[in-house]
Amino acid sequence: MAHTLSKWDEDNEYVNQAKAKLVALDRKFAEYRETQCEFAASLSGGGAGNAHEMGRLACVSELNNWRAEQLRDAASDLPL
Repeated sequence: MAHTLSKWDEDNEYVNQAKAKLVALDRKFAEYRETQCEFAASLSGGGAGNAHEMGRLACVSELNNWRAEQLRDAASDLPL
């Protein structure tokens, strides 16, 4: 996404502002994903075997796919 923002047909002030917000948002998303997926994994309770870790990884995958779609949608609206 940062690469796409570099191609954005907008004043550098706004491009740089968007890039900085993206970096901050990426950090916040990683924190959210970690907390959300730990919560989701905890719902497996005393599940046998690898149920806890499999649930956590499924959550990570789902949220990563959702985030990638969000970023693709945002980038598709930018005039390059």
